[in-house]
Amino acid sequence: AAERVEDGQIVLFDSGSTTLQIAQSLPRSIRLTVVTPSPMIAIALADHPEVKVILAGGQLNPATLSTGGQDAVRLIQSIKADLLFTGVCALHPQVGISSLHFEEVAVKQAMLDSASHVVAVTLADKLGAVEPFVVAPCSRIHTLITEWHVPPGSVEAYECLGLEVMQVDA
Repeated sequence: AAERVEDGQIVLFDSGSTTLQIAQSLPRSIRLTVVTPSPMIAIALADHPEVKVILAGGQLNPATLSTGGQDAVRLIQSIKADLLFTGVCALHPQVGISSLHFEEVAVKQAMLDSASHVVAVTLADKLGAVEPFVVAPCSRIHTLITEWHVPPGSVEAYECLGLEVMQVDA
């Protein structure tokens, strides 16, 4: 996933352990502007001399370690990003992206609206899963990156929806 990032881009990073790993995988020499509701991602990129980090403000959710609320949404809505790495709590072919946390929905929707290309990176256990709060349909995702070893039939439904699906060694 980190290989998709190019010098000079504006990149949105959603909160989550997977998106944090992507941020930590970026080369120190890369030039970017990063916008994120995740203090952990902001800290991970603080030592990258050519990365400008904009931390979306708002109330911190201790369960997700991300900020939320209207301040975060307004900031994200004011940006036109090249790329979004979205966090995925659950991804179902018919239901779409869903979350366990209601307060995350508006921020995730704003990020989806602000990005030219959306990459969802998730472990296989989140494929076919549904959480209570629907964020958006799968059609909002351009690229799905998941594990190489997934149960048979796990990725075909997403490919049929037009998503580029990449399976990689986790």
